[in-house]
Amino acid sequence: PRADPPLLLRVAAWPRYADARFTARFAQRYREQTGLALVVTQTVTVSSNDEYLALLSQTPPPVDLVVPSCDMAPTLIQRGLVQPCEIAGEAELLPSFRHPPFLQAGGRSYGVPYASGPMWLISTAPQPLKRWADLWRPELRGRTAIWDDAAWAVSLGALKLGKADLFELSDADLAEVEEALVELLSGGCRLWQQPEQARDWLLSGEVLACDDWGLSAWELRSRGLRAHQVVPQEGTTQWIDSWMIAAHLRGPALAAARAWIEYAVSPENQRDLLREAGYDPTNERTVELLDKSSALERVRVIRQRRLATIRRWRPIPRRERYRELWERVKARAARR
Repeated sequence: PRADPPLLLRVAAWPRYADARFTARFAQRYREQTGLALVVTQTVTVSSNDEYLALLSQTPPPVDLVVPSCDMAPTLIQRGLVQPCEIAGEAELLPSFRHPPFLQAGGRSYGVPYASGPMWLISTAPQPLKRWADLWRPELRGRTAIWDDAAWAVSLGALKLGKADLFELSDADLAEVEEALVELLSGGCRLWQQPEQARDWLLSGEVLACDDWGLSAWELRSRGLRAHQVVPQEGTTQWIDSWMIAAHLRGPALAAARAWIEYAVSPENQRDLLREAGYDPTNERTVELLDKSSALERVRVIRQRRLATIRRWRPIPRRERYRELWERVKARAARR
């Protein structure tokens, strides 16, 4: 008799979230526990939260699991694109990650936080940068880079200008931000879509400073280049990414998806994610599994963050306006 084909779970996620080593270990464990063959594969590596909405809005969706940030997760819930998801392992998460408000609706929980971190400013310049505004310095013309993401780019411009509310900017605020961003890009600031681009520019010396999710600085350290990594004086924003299950998933595939999320947020996998990418884990017990140098590094990072002003990403009511502004900025800068 012909063997049944393995279950397939297709993942759309940020870099390294469903690394092949993680998914292979899980699939082996799942087969031992259930007798079922399973393949979990990251079919889409996103560079913007807007991609999750576009993917899940297709009929049928080409992905089964997604890992949006805390500003996009409520939109996916409101539009019925994801389904309730609760796991036993959530009790092990740090208190701030247990049933956070942005994953709740109608008394149900719709996801599980997987990783978190601030938007960092990193530099390899002789005089380390300390402020977002330093990216605009004339002497760094052509030697800086920022993430090509509308929501973040507008937030960055607002941070540089000292705006109080990054996520609900007025028309007047947006006009100021637009001019600041046009100035930045016209000065030769590069745009990266995936952190490997920023990492390679820093390694080659083409770029001396950029923003960072945390992955670029981590990879630079692994290659022997210690970048100066700070939460800038103006403050920064915090992303929290959570596993969520697409609304269409049913039956054995749904059970497997829940089991994968349970494994993904376990201390063992969170340790492996930290070693692979440097992202802050959400499981309280992860630190127990770290070697001494890794544990001390996490303590250093956490202390630095506690001294800073960090605003968690939240839904942007005028998100389309932010996107239009960013596209206009890029077009204007290209014409100069």
